Parts: sequence; structure tokens; C-alpha cells
Amino acid sequence: MSVHELACHSEAPAERVARAGWDASLSTYFAHIFDEDSDGETIEVVRVGATPYEVLDPDVVVDAVRPYALIPKGFEDALAADSVAEGESFIGRPGTRIVTELASHAGVMPDGADAAGDPFIIVYRLA
Repeated sequence: MSVHELACHSEAPAERVARAGWDASLSTYFAHIFDEDSDGETIEVVRVGATPYEVLDPDVVVDAVRPYALIPKGFEDALAADSVAEGESFIGRPGTRIVTELASHAGVMPDGADAAGDPFIIVYRLA
């Protein structure tokens, strides 16, 4: 998993944290922006890329983060390089079938992938 800590905009609360990267274990890009309150509780501001194959385009992460954090030059390229370097490790892991079946029913699996991640078997989604 690659994790990039991003600088938040100057008007953001001091306790705001912005992170983005590539999660090889879920085969998705992700962004997580949150604030911590005085009790140490996490208040989510943005969370994308928390399910298998949810975000396959680094520009989606950049667009989600841009209103809250500064985007370094070449950040999209860095994210793309992370995914190439780390690859995908979701398919074939223990529990993959269970997680992907749940995700497919939630509508987050890519079209043309079955519950085991096989790109040649089409998933039938529940409406």
C-alpha cells in the first residue's frame, strides 16, 4: 500500500489529515481526509477507495482531494506509478470470494468481473 500524506489548505482545521495512495490489497486508489476532535474521535470528511476496485483512475482521487488539500505537481503520475510498482493482490487472497460477492451486490465491482475476480465471467447484479 502506498500512502501519501498531503498538506491541507491553510484554512483547514489544524487537526485535519489528508492521505491518498494505492491499496494493492483492494486493487483501488484511495483518499481519506479526516479531522480529529478533542476526544480523539475521527470525523470523516472524504473517504473513497474503501472497497475492491472502487477507484481505478487516479484522477478520481485527485478530484476528491483537491477541495481539501494541496496537490503536488505530478501527483497523478506518482499514484499511477504506485499501482504499477505494487500491482494488484486482491484476487486470490483468502476471503476474496466473500468480499467480492458482497461488493458486487453493492455495485462496486467492475463490469465483466465475477466474484473471484475472473474477468471472463459476468456478474449478475441484484437490483
